[in-house]
Amino acid sequence: MDQSESMEANTTTDETSNSLPKTTEIGVIGEKKFTRVKFIVIVTVLILLLVGIPVSIVLTKKSDTKATKMMAKTVTTPNVETSTTGSYQCRPAYMAQTTYVTGTGPFGLAVADVNNDSKPDIIVANIGSDTISVFLNIDNGTFTAQTTYSTGTWPVGVAVLDVNNDSQPDIIVSHRYAHNVRILLNIGNGTFITQTTYSTDLEPYSVVINDVNNDNKFDIIVPNSESQNVGVLLGSENGTFAAQITYSTGLTPFDVAVVDVNNDGNPDIIAPNYGSNYVSVLFNTGNGTFTSKKIYVTDSGHFSSGIGIYQGSIKSKHTSTKEFLVADGRMKILPTAMSLMASITSAASLLGVPVEIYY
Repeated sequence: MDQSESMEANTTTDETSNSLPKTTEIGVIGEKKFTRVKFIVIVTVLILLLVGIPVSIVLTKKSDTKATKMMAKTVTTPNVETSTTGSYQCRPAYMAQTTYVTGTGPFGLAVADVNNDSKPDIIVANIGSDTISVFLNIDNGTFTAQTTYSTGTWPVGVAVLDVNNDSQPDIIVSHRYAHNVRILLNIGNGTFITQTTYSTDLEPYSVVINDVNNDNKFDIIVPNSESQNVGVLLGSENGTFAAQITYSTGLTPFDVAVVDVNNDGNPDIIAPNYGSNYVSVLFNTGNGTFTSKKIYVTDSGHFSSGIGIYQGSIKSKHTSTKEFLVADGRMKILPTAMSLMASITSAASLLGVPVEIYY
């Protein structure tokens, strides 16, 4: 009887002792995971500090050096500031602003003398009211009330140049949601009439005028932001344009510049690609046609993607959904920390993007 009770007691003790380590083991595992997370955060912060502080010091020193050089060139008296380039009367404050009413959502802007009186006028594209506003300069830095001209849907880009060789600057407008460009011809006194519209690809976000084929006639270049290309419309003698020829770029080219970057006498096309984090350069072959894009990376976001691709496609065996998606929690601390650092989007970059691109 005593032996039986002793065996039961031993059995109870064994069961109790077997259950205790399981609880302890769970606690230890949880503590290890929590410690790992803390360590990853600490490593990420340290990397940011090690990279950010030296960069800030260098930029500050450069700024201070530049400011010191500028100050060295300037000698200031109580009321008059004299520099190596001339004398300027000290102005402690600017005049109060003068505002001029536009249409709804003024977006695109150009400044040019549209009525040939040697005074620069203001031209504004209003995306909310689908109009162009023209403000004529009165000569003393003030402007007339706007004169409006109807356009297509969402006029985002505006350029002013004489496209038909009559010595009168014309207005060229790109329409994001109408997917075209429109020419407003100047009739000679700073007023305009609508001529022809020319189809583009999806969402031409801006417009540039340049002579890309060296025939002394202006051509139109637009970035088609949702078609991942730029469109080139070659101009003719009477101010009309040929159908566009498109050239592939990266994702979402919102802007375009046209300039000869390789000194061969032919204007080339440069397009920043918001969705691809690089700049596309298309070289002019000499007759207004362009080569395939050459890319230059502008952002380090691909670094984080590379880490994920390596861990998810090469190193991992994909034995489970958890392992496929999160490397089963076994990705090393340094790659995780670097990935977090590379994935951070700064507030400056967000503030630098116009909100309208998200519409």
